[in-house]
Amino acid sequence: MKRLLLSTLFTLFAVAAFAQKGTVTGTVVDAETGETVAGAVLEFSPAGAPDKKQYSTSGFKGAVSIPSLAYGEYKLVVSFLGYNNAETTFKVSAAKQDIGKIELRPGVQIETVVKEAKALRTSQKGDTVSYNAGAFKVTDDADVEGLLKKMPGITVSDGTVEAQGESVKKIFVDGKEFFGEDVTTAIKSLPAQAVDRIEVYNKLSDAAEFSGMDDGEGYKALNIVTRPGMRQGQFGKLYAGFGYDAVMGVAPAVIDAVKSGDIKRFILLAGCDGMRKERSYYTDFAKLAPSDSVILTLACGKYRFNDLDLGSIDGIPRLLDVGQCNDAYGAIKIALALADAFGCGVNDLPLSMVLSWYEQKAVCILLTLLHLGIKGIYLGPTLPAFVSPGVLQVLVDNYGIRPISTPEADLAQIMG
Repeated sequence: MKRLLLSTLFTLFAVAAFAQKGTVTGTVVDAETGETVAGAVLEFSPAGAPDKKQYSTSGFKGAVSIPSLAYGEYKLVVSFLGYNNAETTFKVSAAKQDIGKIELRPGVQIETVVKEAKALRTSQKGDTVSYNAGAFKVTDDADVEGLLKKMPGITVSDGTVEAQGESVKKIFVDGKEFFGEDVTTAIKSLPAQAVDRIEVYNKLSDAAEFSGMDDGEGYKALNIVTRPGMRQGQFGKLYAGFGYDAVMGVAPAVIDAVKSGDIKRFILLAGCDGMRKERSYYTDFAKLAPSDSVILTLACGKYRFNDLDLGSIDGIPRLLDVGQCNDAYGAIKIALALADAFGCGVNDLPLSMVLSWYEQKAVCILLTLLHLGIKGIYLGPTLPAFVSPGVLQVLVDNYGIRPISTPEADLAQIMG
């Protein structure tokens, strides 16, 4: 019995010790003058796993603070413009581990350009590591996947992304969820030239963010911060504004084109195709839409057809991006603004809405539109399970809801 108890206690202590983490502190200084060095790049990895590199930078007065490092031995390389690299090792064995001064010795001028690039590549704030996209050279036609492959501490293999040794579960663009958990598609859908920086961080689960208490279900995430000039520019053939300003920025030209008859119809295409070949309704719809129609996109499904060249009408791209599902409020504001400009109600506009209902937030959007009195919505690719024959009849009679059929048939009905 004693042996069993001792064995159990030993195991528990071993597990606890293995799971322990500590915060490493120190100071980066000039070896000759003793002055502190802020902005130095720190590259560190477990002694037994040199490929699992992580990065940080020295802060004000050369301060080093690396939180949440698992107990164990690490290799550290510190670099900065005009200095030789400083290499050392340290061991984390306490909740707070001070590694003292890290001395940098002045280097030769030939290394200046290399070290300047290193210093500008990464920075860290809290547990967020930020990569400066402009510091990594890629081809003009490269996508985000190609950019990530250039970044230290990030690996991409068969569409799977790992950062700091952990699998990336979700991609965000300017803080907004992008393609759900389909990381592979997300990193292939944006051009590298649109990226200002990549942020790697630990994201709390939705439940933890709501409660404010970490439930241990968090995950590694990437946030792609786009360049300001690209947020109101082109992603492939898509006029991308991520919201209200994308359309209202060209509102005067849009109104003139409608009044002249050059634009016959607006179609809010807010749906997502599936992985199966037969689930291509929204892409096929975009391809078949007549040349005098303008498509407004409001879902991640647009990234299956944003490379189509649908041309323009009087200089207005025929694909105008309103954003993601979460930007439905912006779409409502656009409809209200256009209705005000034409002196009519939203239901009197030359506007049709084709929605998909998948995911709870999409159901909420549909119910919001119905509450606002929006009629004539096309809904698919299949009807929600909660829409019984009786409920469907009420929606048809009161709101003109139409289940989608085929792109050809629906477009014929929409365009009259």
